[in-house]
Amino acid sequence: MQRRTQTMMAPGGENLQDLPQLLNVEFAQLIDNYVISGQGKLEKRGGLSRLFDVAGNVTINDFTKFTSDLYLYSYGTTTSIYSLSAGTHTVIKNNWSAGGSFSGQRYGDYAFVGNGIDKIHRISQTLNYDAQTGNFAVGLMVTGATSGATGIILEDTDSGATGTLTLGSITGTFQNNEIITDSSTGSATIDGTLAYVATEISGAPRAAILKVVGNRLHAGRTFEDETAVHYSQVDDGTNPPFTNWTPDLLANGPGEVFNRIAGKVNSIEPFGQFTIVFAEFGKYAFYINAQDVGGTLTKLDVFQMSRVDFGGATGAISTAKGVFYANESGLWALASIGQANISLSDQDIFQSTFLGDKYFDNISLAECDIEYDARTESILLAVAQESATNNLIIVFNTHFNAFSRITGWTINRFINDDQTIYGASSVGTRAWQLFSGSSDDGLAIGTTYRQELNTGAPMEHRNAVMGAYVQGFLSPDGPITVTYDIYDVDGRLVEDKLAFTWETQYSTGTAYGYGEASYGTDSYGGAVDYSGTVESFDGNRGRINNWQRIIVELTSGDELPHVLNWLSLGTKIKAQIRRRKMTQVT
Repeated sequence: MQRRTQTMMAPGGENLQDLPQLLNVEFAQLIDNYVISGQGKLEKRGGLSRLFDVAGNVTINDFTKFTSDLYLYSYGTTTSIYSLSAGTHTVIKNNWSAGGSFSGQRYGDYAFVGNGIDKIHRISQTLNYDAQTGNFAVGLMVTGATSGATGIILEDTDSGATGTLTLGSITGTFQNNEIITDSSTGSATIDGTLAYVATEISGAPRAAILKVVGNRLHAGRTFEDETAVHYSQVDDGTNPPFTNWTPDLLANGPGEVFNRIAGKVNSIEPFGQFTIVFAEFGKYAFYINAQDVGGTLTKLDVFQMSRVDFGGATGAISTAKGVFYANESGLWALASIGQANISLSDQDIFQSTFLGDKYFDNISLAECDIEYDARTESILLAVAQESATNNLIIVFNTHFNAFSRITGWTINRFINDDQTIYGASSVGTRAWQLFSGSSDDGLAIGTTYRQELNTGAPMEHRNAVMGAYVQGFLSPDGPITVTYDIYDVDGRLVEDKLAFTWETQYSTGTAYGYGEASYGTDSYGGAVDYSGTVESFDGNRGRINNWQRIIVELTSGDELPHVLNWLSLGTKIKAQIRRRKMTQVT
């Protein structure tokens, strides 16, 4: 009797725990360097485009978008700025204490950096002036008479004829010795060029984890107490923000919370009205409750949830589907926060069930980072697998609840700039734009899709392959190898039993169906540009006799895009396998 077994893209993603014959036929064993972008649609992922590279080969420990043109990054004892338009690097501070762990946060026209050893520093853009003939006013726009450059005055340090403006919302390039005026009486001559300044916030804690939550800056894992989280006074609109860190009882005042049972703070993330703190041995959540006491509006830190569990590693992210975080047991989503005094009242959903309970045993989360790609509804988790540095991206598609992986990338920190995702290297002082082009900075991308097929035949019967069909979108000169492994009638794995090369056979001027793509035309979407692909439907009459189980693997390695849609395998059920080796004991 002949049967046909057909695969679509595995909605369950990688499944290293379950046998497909016993559970779901649509679970894959390996999805490497593909983006799950739809039912029955696996797109070869985009590549890497070099953003910048700095001599010294020191790992970037923090990576923050400062403005539309400026990237803030820290490594070793240095914090620098990279200008995309100018292609230049400027060192802001190079005397941080050694051994720190950096964390940066942008807030309006300022940025804040901490390393856990030194006090938090504020990063700003300043312009010195002299020959002042009229006082500047904070909040007005200043304009360069020659350059036409503009900026909003955030602060004015006025020393008479000389002074310094702190600017935001800057456009253009101010020129040395040009006259600048504001829209009122301010007028002076520029003395130098725009500078980046790191200013120590004298009252701030020494913190390794920073997070802006609402209109406060939160600082965790302080030098004095690794379990503590400090929060600043509310930003009241004056500049600079977040200068007051001395705890008080006023509703808008600074404060401090800690949970010594939870251990070292690893990540702080907002979730509705709550602030969630992920720590080494657990997690807790609190909110700041304002109340009227004798006519004075005061505050009270209310703990909503406190759990002793696996905690959370560095990096957590809020999405519309919950707060995602990772720990030594796997990937989790916190969908809601329960009551502190009611056990198991929070909804903490374990996402990585199908990877098995041993998968994360080989994963190091020491420098992990996490990001959300809204285009594909996917969580990106950068980790180290049997490596001292990050070398793997675990991808979880929240729509299909499917896992896959990205290899070939060494990412330490992510930036998501309006869904353009960047990554800083874990092995050097360099950064890339991710999912850009079809090569990894000029190198070919290798892809693998592997799935054991449930043919519907009884497990104890011999089987034969009678042929197969495949369908997808391929590029010219971008062949895919289709390989079959089998388990023979003795239950032994035989690799590479049969292999074929799948490549485009023709080019057409028009195409219809999945996305209507053909050579030289735009394709049907996704994160990668598939212009230059053509729909390809092909097959073979390859034959394999006498097997018990069969595995299909599709592999490629080039700098060209492609899409996989489905594979159909024709099989024939034969006689039962004769096995009489068991010894009767009763």
